[in-house]
Amino acid sequence: LANLDGLFDIVKSKIQYLIVFMTSDTLKRPWCAGEVTVAHLTHRRAIPVYTPSFERPANDEISAKNILRYIAKADFDLSDYGIGEETL
Repeated sequence: LANLDGLFDIVKSKIQYLIVFMTSDTLKRPWCAGEVTVAHLTHRRAIPVYTPSFERPANDEISAKNILRYIAKADFDLSDYGIGEETL
């Protein structure tokens, strides 16, 4: 994904609902985690659609101190888009 500003802006301003297709990797993908976070922060409703491969992460995996290890490394940093450990 090349234009995360545009993607996050769409979530902020052009949708009412975010349908999240929950696979084994959805929450590990930084752009997906970013979309879900932006939806939450802007009071958009996120509707999960669970697939058989989805496994809910353990609480310790997604704790504030471990969340950045849970999310896959990418060529960008979510903090560049105003999304930090405390908001994920």
